[in-house]
Amino acid sequence: YIANDFQFHLLAPILLIPFILNRRRLTYALLLIILLINIITTICIISKNPHFEGGLIDFDSPSLDFFEKVYITPWCRIGPFIIGMITRLIIEQYHSTLSKIKIIFYTIISIILAMICIYFPFYSNYFPKFFGIIYQSLSRQCWAIAVGWLIFACSTNHGGLINKILSWPLWTIIARLSYSAYLIHPIIILTQVYNHLTTIHYQTSIVLNNFISQIILTLFTSIFVVILVEMPCSLFEKQIRKHYNDKKQMPINQQTYGTIS
Repeated sequence: YIANDFQFHLLAPILLIPFILNRRRLTYALLLIILLINIITTICIISKNPHFEGGLIDFDSPSLDFFEKVYITPWCRIGPFIIGMITRLIIEQYHSTLSKIKIIFYTIISIILAMICIYFPFYSNYFPKFFGIIYQSLSRQCWAIAVGWLIFACSTNHGGLINKILSWPLWTIIARLSYSAYLIHPIIILTQVYNHLTTIHYQTSIVLNNFISQIILTLFTSIFVVILVEMPCSLFEKQIRKHYNDKKQMPINQQTYGTIS
């Protein structure tokens, strides 16, 4: 996913050229076309491969094929990134106030989308194959829309209590550890799984205990990564920028003037 994210960030400035040139409608049209291509491509890939509608949790299908053809491919992953770009552009242009009815309506819609994204896989066997294809093709986009509304509401002072909770200083500390935690947590999970000496039996209490222990251990380990890797690299980058800026200002500061004798 990091490779995908890097490619999307390289593509983003090109997509925003019309926006810089005040062709905002063209920018939205271009982003929506890419989003439509993303959805159609994902639908076609999943439709042509049996059992792909079950995703990674479908035990009847080779999950490795789904992982390689859908899960990590940039043409299937770019949808949420495009929605994030659209959300940012909307926030940039937004200068009005929403009514309480609209806020409640959009909040309910976002909650419904988020709940569908979370709980549909548990009940997918009760629905026809078509719904599984639609879910695998739209779930990430729907989740991005739900998160996008939350970001929009908090950024435009419509978040209320949610905005106050997400503004707690504690989240700043966790946010600084988030990228290191993202890189480290698979190692911690796999280490814990591979060191089991007995069969793992699914039980809610066991899953909850594993989740809590893995979160704590991941955050604790990421502190060392931030101190030993991220912070030195960040300081080194700041020193380079400072040196470059100082060097750029030297010709101005070194001007000589005549003296009065």
